[in-house]
Amino acid sequence: MFFNQKKEYDAFYKAIEKLKKNDTEENRVHVFSVLRTMVEKEQWVFSTGDAREGKCKASGIEERGHMYLPVYTCRETVKTKDRCIFETSMSKFIDTLYASRELRGLVINPGSQELYIEKERIIKCLLHEKYPEVQVLGVPPKDWGAGIPQEYKAEDTMSKEALLQFAMQIVYEQEFTGKKWEPVSYCRNSEAVVQFIVKREEQFVFVVVEAYTGSEAPAFEETQRQRLAQLCQKFYAKGMLASVGLYSCDEERAAAGLLLKGDGFFVKYTGLQEIVE
Repeated sequence: MFFNQKKEYDAFYKAIEKLKKNDTEENRVHVFSVLRTMVEKEQWVFSTGDAREGKCKASGIEERGHMYLPVYTCRETVKTKDRCIFETSMSKFIDTLYASRELRGLVINPGSQELYIEKERIIKCLLHEKYPEVQVLGVPPKDWGAGIPQEYKAEDTMSKEALLQFAMQIVYEQEFTGKKWEPVSYCRNSEAVVQFIVKREEQFVFVVVEAYTGSEAPAFEETQRQRLAQLCQKFYAKGMLASVGLYSCDEERAAAGLLLKGDGFFVKYTGLQEIVE
């Protein structure tokens, strides 16, 4: 589709200019925040490519010894003589990027700003960085005695976030320490669809971590499976589930599924289960 969008989005261009002048963490965060907004709202950008049968197909360019997909924030930044210029949504560029093993990432405004963004950095931005970090403070061990204590209160039980982070630590130590997985990103926030993003043999793998307290791991909910499947389809990834059972060392508390802060725990973990091919 050719230039049907009335408004050209220049927020990305301005954010990159600010970063080029002052390379700070705040400015870097702002650049990726704008990128994420452009993808989620399907804001339009420009690229170059070949016109075939009335359709335009974006093509990569070789930069720094690798192939990148060029993205231009406005028509004025496009530098080409022998290719057509077309515009489409940023989300479509992301689809093209992850569908190709050849492309290493995006290059924004090649020939002028030249901001290179690798695939790993983009996927971290889109899937994890929109969720605020939830940091659970450690608590000292506490002797709760035997059985279910009468004096415990609601605030004495482990929170959902605390259970998740405990489970994530178990999975990280068991799966991603000194093995063939290449860590990309993690998110300690239960609102995120996936907790770990890793790579293996150049393919992204999304790992969902679930902590449970019952006798058996609950079935993976269909709505969660569908959300994960959609992400895997978009990023050409595999989806895996890591279920971690957490139980109090006290038999009565374990039977009741009661997990108290500072208590001792047993862990049940049987490994990763592939749920989306």
